Amino acid sequence: MIEPCFNELTIEPLCTSDEEVKERVDALIQVLKGIKKEGISKVRYERDFSDIKLKKEYTLHDYCIDKNPVNRNHSAFLYSILRRPYIDEDKEERFYEYDDAKFVSQDGKEYDCIGLYIAHITDSFTVGFNTTPFKGDISQRCHLRLKSDGKTKEASVLCITEPSHINNLELIDLISNQEDLDVNYCNIDPENKKRKSFPKHHGSKECKEFEKRILESKYVIEVINSIDFNSSERDCISKVYSDNKIDIRLTYTKQGYGVCILTSAKTTIQNHWIAKHIRKKYF
Repeated sequence: MIEPCFNELTIEPLCTSDEEVKERVDALIQVLKGIKKEGISKVRYERDFSDIKLKKEYTLHDYCIDKNPVNRNHSAFLYSILRRPYIDEDKEERFYEYDDAKFVSQDGKEYDCIGLYIAHITDSFTVGFNTTPFKGDISQRCHLRLKSDGKTKEASVLCITEPSHINNLELIDLISNQEDLDVNYCNIDPENKKRKSFPKHHGSKECKEFEKRILESKYVIEVINSIDFNSSERDCISKVYSDNKIDIRLTYTKQGYGVCILTSAKTTIQNHWIAKHIRKKYF
């Protein structure tokens, strides 16, 4: 399972008030809960909580030991999901893949970036506080400059700082690429799944034949209906919806018939995983 990294560059600038601290930690908690719903139960970090500053002379450790009941609840969650170190000892050789790595800000300044770097070499992403320059823009990728043997390579890594960022299509694609993603499945026997009648002008014979095959999948609940045919479409996955529906194009038919299926997915990311599974297994 993919393990994102904490982006230590999001610690700065520090908060200037208790209210700001509350907002910053609340936002991080919501992001962590959001990715946990997608099966990601650990986020890697290198520092101790006492090294993660929230404001001057006040750290994440101080926040967690505060007697406030809200802080205590947050503390238990943070300690359960944040995992040291950034990279396991048996995988440490990957750390030396490059001689140097820098985050390049929009104004061209370079910063050491251990979290972003580890996320890059492990094909992961980062999570951090909602601070400038990692704030707001869900399409923003963090630009990296990597050096090895005198050569320079450009790369980029996603940094998720708001719950809405989990809807970023690049992040959805990244997480749904995992073969070991825990995906819900349908426990209805194939012979007991609903069957549809398809209009002749929508390829009733071809759709019926595909329905019989696709209902064998443990990730498909039913075929909802046919969709408008399109002979020019070449991708068998015509559309993946934010709920548990997928439009499938029968690209082997001359007319381009298609069907809409209902899947067992509980999240958008699970639905994209199922779409990729269908493409690989049935086409």
